Amino acid sequence: MLTEPTNIFTKDEELILIGEEILQWLESYTPPPLANNVNLVGRKFSENIFNVVAAIDYEYSPSVETIQQSMVTFFVKNTGLNSANVKLQISPKQNEVDYGYTDDSVTIKNVAPGEIVTIVPMIFSRYVRMAYKSDLGTSLEIIVQSHI
Repeated sequence: MLTEPTNIFTKDEELILIGEEILQWLESYTPPPLANNVNLVGRKFSENIFNVVAAIDYEYSPSVETIQQSMVTFFVKNTGLNSANVKLQISPKQNEVDYGYTDDSVTIKNVAPGEIVTIVPMIFSRYVRMAYKSDLGTSLEIIVQSHI
């Protein structure tokens, strides 16, 4: 830290004399906490909504490209009369024939009628989709929200 008057040159080679008054100000200045300095601007929000019917075999929502998103959350609401199992799947390519999808994690959530669950991808990938099934059949609303 500076303790006595000195000369400082800027990147444009402009001379600045750091005198006693600036040194005294630096000694007494207390910056605000970091959280008060954070200003998030330019956030871009996106949302996709899929109304689907779950049957005895796994079905899949359309894939969502998440490569440019910093946060993605899947909300699943069981709007039907029977429970359903849901899980996230990921892939580096959108077309299943080109590469295929794999489970994001071993987590399979059971969604009771009227219940809402949230699932966040654990592994980074370009494409994410929801896999769902119900032994007795039910309706689901899937909402995908993300932001940059």
